[in-house]
Order: sequence, then structure tokens, then C-alpha cells
Amino acid sequence: MKAENDSKHRAISENVKILDFDAQYADDVLNIQTECGLSIWSKNDYLGELERADSIFKIARTADEKIVGFALARLLIGAGGQNDSAIIAFDSSEILNIAVSNSFQHKGIGQKIFDAILGELRSKNIKEIWLEVRQSNASAINFYRNNSFELQFERKNYYSDPLENACVFQRIINH
Repeated sequence: MKAENDSKHRAISENVKILDFDAQYADDVLNIQTECGLSIWSKNDYLGELERADSIFKIARTADEKIVGFALARLLIGAGGQNDSAIIAFDSSEILNIAVSNSFQHKGIGQKIFDAILGELRSKNIKEIWLEVRQSNASAINFYRNNSFELQFERKNYYSDPLENACVFQRIINH
């Protein structure tokens, strides 16, 4: 039975393409955000990411063009900051949101989106990824731990509705 499920999940994941976010996907991203109970971003917040040079925003689209997941990461300015030639040196990143529609979870799609983000971060020579997650979100914490993230610290009472601690994780990706 497990082998049969793994085969079905692999088939679903293989039929999903990871694409760069575009304005046409904003409503789908909002729907997934709501369905998954993420912190609320507005449509304009997501559309604003298109204007940011420090944003990496991916969506997962099925063969029938249904948007079933997304991930948003941001590059962070390194310790050196901005130099005289106005080139910003990024060396770190943060995952702001990652979500997959409930009916498509546990099918390898979240991993596929994350791998696309990771590949882009590696190509930019980013050294590390940071993220925070609700302490009660065991599924997400398990996903991050399976992807070599390590708990660094907790932020007490960081989230509201309900009030909850945030677990802050880090993963080194380039040395």
C-alpha cells in the first residue's frame, strides 16, 4: 500500500511544474494562503514582490493549470551591506511563506517548490536560509527538519490569533 501511494504521489508531483510567480496567479495564492491558515498578506503585498529584486517567488501549477502551491523567499543583505558601487551583497535568505493546497499536500509538491527555491539560492551563492514557523505546526517543522533545517531559537508569543511562539530555523546551503 505504501509503495502504491508513493507511486501515486510521484505521478502527481511529476505533473506539477514550478514557475515564477506572475500577477495572474495572485488570486490563487490568496486562496491557498487562506486555505492553509497562513499569516495574512494582501493581494498588493504579493504583487509587490514582482517589483523586488530581492524576492524569489515560485508557484506550483498542475497540467490542467491549477495553482496548488507557492513559496516566497527573500534575499537578505550580508554583513558587508551596500558598497560604493551601489551593488548590494546578499548572502542570506529567509523563507516568508510556503504552502500547498490541502488536497495536494503530502504528494511531494512542497518539496518540489522548496527545491526550486533552494536551486535559485544556490545559484546566487546564498549561504543560509532562515525561517520561522508556529510551534504547533508539526507538519511544517517535520518538513523543515527533513530538509536539514536546525532549530536556532524561539520567539516567545510571536504569533497572534492564537498567541503562540515561533520556532526559528536555519539551514546552511553554501559555505
